Amino acid sequence: MASRVVFVAGLTHSGSTVLDLALGSHPQLIGLGEVVPLLRPGNAMLEEPDRVCTCGERLEDCCFWSVARAELRRDPKAALPQRYRRLMEVFAEVFGRDRVPVDSSKSLGALRIAAAVPALQVEVLHLIRDVRSWTISRLDTDIRRREFTLRALYAKHGGGVWRPFLLRNSDARFVVWYRGNRRIQEFVRERNLPAFQLGYEEFSLDPGKLIGEICRF
Repeated sequence: MASRVVFVAGLTHSGSTVLDLALGSHPQLIGLGEVVPLLRPGNAMLEEPDRVCTCGERLEDCCFWSVARAELRRDPKAALPQRYRRLMEVFAEVFGRDRVPVDSSKSLGALRIAAAVPALQVEVLHLIRDVRSWTISRLDTDIRRREFTLRALYAKHGGGVWRPFLLRNSDARFVVWYRGNRRIQEFVRERNLPAFQLGYEEFSLDPGKLIGEICRF
């Protein structure tokens, strides 16, 4: 099994995809994308014939995911930490133990799953985007998805249509941003996980410098 995994933690719309691609350019690191959602029972993404890996190959042709998919099919009802462990074992078999996987699953729930795998050192990169640009990004996505039309709200939330309107408020967004990042920080401290915190804007301005600092970490 791979003895280490670099876990990119943070909120959605924080820039984890860009960071994952940048980290994947390092010769020792291999970006796997968002791993944990693929492990959940009933997730059909791994079975989509045209889904493409970050390496550019279709999953069925990828040297890693073609093997990983076969292994994950063996025991679809296994607990998520167990499936995560098996994925790390496949990674070591395919790429060797000198290469380090990068998991961009982001969420605290996914981080808990990775941290529950015995003998796996989880090294956390906590990516934080400035609350102002994060709020604008979230609102822009919500508006483009028409989540704030009355018909869509009622269809999605029933009588609880007040919640999306509340979340549209910038003050409420700040609370979501603060609590989400705070919970990640608290979990990292509780589990004594090695962690490196970086800002998305700082990374965007000088990615080379930040990648160097991350690698030294």
